[in-house]
Amino acid sequence: MILSIRASDFYQTPDSLHTSDLGRCLGKEGLPGTLVIISGPMGIGKTEWARGVAQGLGVPDGIMSPTFLYVQLYPPSPDRACPGFLHADWDRVEGGSEDLEDSLLEGMENRVTLVEWGEKLPESVMRSFPVKVHVSLSWVTGGRGVGMEWCSVEELGDSLLNWRQSFDSCARPLGACSGQSRAVIHPVL
Repeated sequence: MILSIRASDFYQTPDSLHTSDLGRCLGKEGLPGTLVIISGPMGIGKTEWARGVAQGLGVPDGIMSPTFLYVQLYPPSPDRACPGFLHADWDRVEGGSEDLEDSLLEGMENRVTLVEWGEKLPESVMRSFPVKVHVSLSWVTGGRGVGMEWCSVEELGDSLLNWRQSFDSCARPLGACSGQSRAVIHPVL
């Protein structure tokens, strides 16, 4: 699958802002069929971001870290108001993990799939998703840096750009964006 829409943003957040607050902003407009990759050093708030995404999607409280279970699936609500949510941790996954890879792909069109340490996923798995959001967390003076890379196939480009705008509109009033947001949107050939 060739991704044809790409946008990049960078935010600086104060120490006082919990990553779950930003995750909630991302989850509010989550598109089923999306792969959300969260990367960053140990202890930066990847699991808290995931909890926020789940809350924004409407997943009931109490999601567990998948560190030792690898994958946790939360089915859609019966009324479909909340899409399904799959939360995975790829930090300890080693080669030859086809069953785990298949669990990410099976039913992906009906849920948001979020993978901590997702930069370790095989390229073939990443290419299977029509929409990807890569959240890269880093430590900066006085807080965190949040890099966001948004990608989608052409037919979902408008939905992706609307989602990106919604995230920005939610994050800025929280004080999440003390820095500049830079965006470049271009087709990927």
